[in-house]
Amino acid sequence: MWIGSPYPILVGHSYGGMVITGAADRIPDRIRRVVHVDAFLPNAGESLLGMFDSASVASFQATVRDGMSFPRWVTDTIAIPRDVPHSVRTLTDTLRITKPAGPQVPGTYILTVEPAVDPDPFQQFADRAAARGWPVYTIQSDHNAQRTARGPLVALLDSVP
Repeated sequence: MWIGSPYPILVGHSYGGMVITGAADRIPDRIRRVVHVDAFLPNAGESLLGMFDSASVASFQATVRDGMSFPRWVTDTIAIPRDVPHSVRTLTDTLRITKPAGPQVPGTYILTVEPAVDPDPFQQFADRAAARGWPVYTIQSDHNAQRTARGPLVALLDSVP
């Protein structure tokens, strides 16, 4: 049963921010809101790797084998849900936005905050969201709040209009 608007809210975590940004650009009339959870928030023409500094890109390049990225957290011993290698092309291809006037769908940004991590690598995207006029919330968690702070994350998502 739909409550309120019959259109969905798209939630994207990390790389998923690239995906929901593209979807919102292509079908804005079918999406009520996008929610970026510690996610990349690209502008037109940006690739994921293009949003990193050169040291981070060099670190990433060390994880590449046969067109796939195998970050240190991708192992065969992680219980389901399991992290898997990521296609390099999805990280190097630029996002093509068809509506140059800017985002057509309202958005919300949720930044995960770890006191031991400073500077926060996703703060720049929270700042970008705030500059777009989106509400920005913080939650104390590591990058994977969907695993380590489920209750607080769900409560926050339930409050999104």
